[in-house]
Amino acid sequence: MPFDTYSSLLTSIDNYLGQRVELQPIYPDFVYLAEQRMYRDVRAREMIRRAVALLNETWEWLPFDFLQMRRVTVRDGSTGNIQPGPIRLTGMSTGQLEASYANQAQSPLPEAYALEGLQIRFGPDLSTQTVPSGVVDPTPYRNFEVVYYARFPHLNATDMPVTPMLQAYPELFLYGALIEAEPYLVNDERLVVWKGVFDDAVESINRAADFQASSALVMGMGSVP
Repeated sequence: MPFDTYSSLLTSIDNYLGQRVELQPIYPDFVYLAEQRMYRDVRAREMIRRAVALLNETWEWLPFDFLQMRRVTVRDGSTGNIQPGPIRLTGMSTGQLEASYANQAQSPLPEAYALEGLQIRFGPDLSTQTVPSGVVDPTPYRNFEVVYYARFPHLNATDMPVTPMLQAYPELFLYGALIEAEPYLVNDERLVVWKGVFDDAVESINRAADFQASSALVMGMGSVP
């Protein structure tokens, strides 16, 4: 039976587990835990997001749904009718950033970044930028853009019964939820199969996202007509 909604996913889980009445109340927990596993393991193109914000300080906050960085670029703001091109920053560890820019003077634009906790740190330290209060559009001022892998919305029956991730990769949700049922399944030989199918799907999805990224890079360099 096809499943591309939250309710049909729960029905499929129930069918695979043999209508275990005592487990039915915690099927939503299995789905939630499967999503946490996917946040750790899956990097699908449907998870890629873009955000632009003012770059006022050396330390700025990452997006609330951030999982993993793909790239960071900065712009120094528009001048008249000319919008300067973006500058792509080099990603570093915290130690590398500190060693590279410890004694360098403040700069109007960063050259590199490092991730620390829930924040992104730029190097070298940035000079002050004056921005009027109430600014909504960051593009006339120094700003940065992050392209990143984001947490996808949590499936639930009330306000998120369908998501693009479920529609694109239903097998991840099904087999991920079945794996989370492991503590309740004693010596069930199907667990090895479920884990294998889940891992194969993750590998295939991540490989497709990597291929898309590398293909875009090659096309951008002009190597592909």
